[in-house]
Amino acid sequence: MPVATSDAKPLASGEGEDKRPAVGYSYVLPNYFETLGIPVVSGRTFTAQEADTEAPVVVISEGAARRFWRGQNPIGKRLVIGSANARSPFAGERVPFSLASEVVGVVRDARTLFLNKLDDSYIYLPFSPARHPTSTLLVRTSGSASSLMAVLGGTVRRVDANVPVVAAPLDWMVSFDPYFVISRIGGMLSTVVGALGLFLACLGVYGMVGYSVVEQTREIGIRVALGAQHGQVVGLMLSQSTRAMMLGTMIGIALSAAGSRLLSAMLFGLNPMDAISFAAVSLLLVAVALFASWLPARRAARVDPIVALRYE
Repeated sequence: MPVATSDAKPLASGEGEDKRPAVGYSYVLPNYFETLGIPVVSGRTFTAQEADTEAPVVVISEGAARRFWRGQNPIGKRLVIGSANARSPFAGERVPFSLASEVVGVVRDARTLFLNKLDDSYIYLPFSPARHPTSTLLVRTSGSASSLMAVLGGTVRRVDANVPVVAAPLDWMVSFDPYFVISRIGGMLSTVVGALGLFLACLGVYGMVGYSVVEQTREIGIRVALGAQHGQVVGLMLSQSTRAMMLGTMIGIALSAAGSRLLSAMLFGLNPMDAISFAAVSLLLVAVALFASWLPARRAARVDPIVALRYE
C-alpha cells in the first residue's frame, strides 16, 4: 500500500502511486499489541472510540518511523495513506485511504509479513468489526489452547450457527509457513551435524592431548628420578594441557560466535549468542582434555624411572 508524509506533493488519481513508498498494513483493535506482546515505544494505541469510528489515526512501527521521520518525533505527524481508486485483490476487503492520518503511537518492529526478518515498515489502522465482513480473532490464554478453542467455537455457534469458525494455536499456524518448515529442517540437520562434530572434536582432543603427554614420558622419568612427586608430575601435565585448551577454547568461541551470526540469518528463532551452549561445549572439551592428559600422566608417573628413561 503506497503512503507518503502529509507535506509531500499530492498525487493525482492513478498517477505516480508507484513512486510512493509501500508499507504493510493491518486493521487492529486497541488491545492487539498487548495480546501479541508488541511493546509500545512511544505514544499510545487506539482508543475504543477511534476503533469504532475508524478515525484517521495510525500506529506505525519503528522501521516506518525511521523511514519517514529519521531523527524526528513522529507523534503528531500525518500520513497520506492509500489511493481513492485502489482495489483489494481480496473480496470484501476495503483498501485503506486517508489524506491525513495522524500518527498517535510507535511500536516495536515485528515479524508480520515474513518470519525470517522484521518488517521494514508497517502501519496499523483502527479496526471496526461493524465495517469489515470478515476478521481474525487473536486470543491470549495462560491455560489450555484446545479448551479455549472449544469454548470460543461454542460461543460463536450460539450466536450464529451458520458462521464458520476455524480455530488453531498460533504456533501451529506458523509451523506451515514455508520458511519455518525449511528453517526447522535446517535446524534438525544442524543439530545432527553439530553433535557429530562435537563427538569428533572430543575424539581429536583426547587423542592429541593424550599423545602429547605420552611423548613426554622420558621427561616424566627424569623428573621422577630427580625426586618429583607423583602429584607434582600429574599437576604439571594438567597445567600444560589446560593452558593449551584455554587458548584453543577462546579461539573456538570467537569463530563459533561469527558462525552462529551467519546461521541466525537462515534459521528462524536462533539466538546468535547462546552463552549456555558456548559454555557447555567449552567445559566439555576442557574436561576431555584434562582427562586425556591426566590418565597417561598418572600412568607415566607410576612407571619405574629407569623404564621411563628407556621409553621411545
